[in-house]
Formats: sequence, C-alpha cells, structure tokens
Amino acid sequence: MFSHKVLLIGALACARATVHEITTTSIASVFLPNADQFAYGAMGSIVSADVNKTAVVLGCPSHSNTDFCQYMYDDTVTYGPTTFSYDAPLSTTEWPSSGSTHVASYNRACSLDPEADIAYCTEERISGFPEEAQSTRYTLTTSNFGDLRTNVTVTAGFEKLEPSSATSRQTPIYPRITSIDD
Repeated sequence: MFSHKVLLIGALACARATVHEITTTSIASVFLPNADQFAYGAMGSIVSADVNKTAVVLGCPSHSNTDFCQYMYDDTVTYGPTTFSYDAPLSTTEWPSSGSTHVASYNRACSLDPEADIAYCTEERISGFPEEAQSTRYTLTTSNFGDLRTNVTVTAGFEKLEPSSATSRQTPIYPRITSIDD
C-alpha cells in the first residue's frame, strides 16, 4: 500500500511540472559574396569560434523557396572583422537524363580591410566531368564589401563562443532570448 501512494505522489508531481523551452537567436552581419543569392536570408549554426573568427554552417530559412536555397547553404563560412573563407567540398552531381556526372568544389579566402571597405580574395574552383575536371585559381578585389553583408540568423552553437578579451577584434554575436514556449 505504501509503495502505491509513493508512485501516485510521484506521478502527480511529474504531471504538475512545467517544461519551458528557451529559444535563443542572434543576428550576425556576415560578408557573403553573391549576397543577392540570399534574398530569403540565411540561418546559421555556430560550429567553432575563437577571438578572431567564427565558423557558421549556413541553412535555408523555413519560410523560403527551396529552389533558391542551393548556393552556400549547408556549407560552412568562417568570418571575422578581417577575414572570410568559404569552402565547398568536392561534390558529385549525377544527371540521369543524360547519364553524365559532374564534379565541383569552390573555395574563397579573403582578407578584409574594414576601414577601406575592400576585400582581397583568392578563389579556386574545380569543375567539370570527373575525368576532365579543370581547376581555376584567381584573385579579385571587391570594393564596398560592406554592401555585401547579409544578416544571418544564428540559432545554435552559442556555447562555442569564447568571451572576448579587451585586445581582440572579435566579430560580435550577441545571443538574446527571443521567446519562451510553455
């Protein structure tokens, strides 16, 4: 009899417990070449961070048309006040209608000069049929790179952020609670 009362009291206590889910998001302004590709915005999850840069996996917002969510989505960008890099690993696409296969990879590494608003970048692209893939490497300078900043809504990975020191030039990401769901 005693064990039944304990079980009943325990069950009632659990039934009265309220679970709160805290949703944390933040907006980060990130230099993204071809920013017009992100008309629907971008979501992100922090995968690593140090005092000079933050790496974020980009994702497609749930409200967007997935036809437009191809370029750079599901890939990692690393950015900071004076750096940007993007690395799309080698991928293979098969076209059943033609029976052909295509491989591609893309890498861009940039040194950013915020005061002059200039990005100095080196790019490398590999593209073509597997047995004939071509590698192209070139450098480019982008003026007014500030105009190519895109707001990325960061929704996860905040625990990977390190407290900034007084001497760092860390790109700020300030998490904030945007909702509490019961």
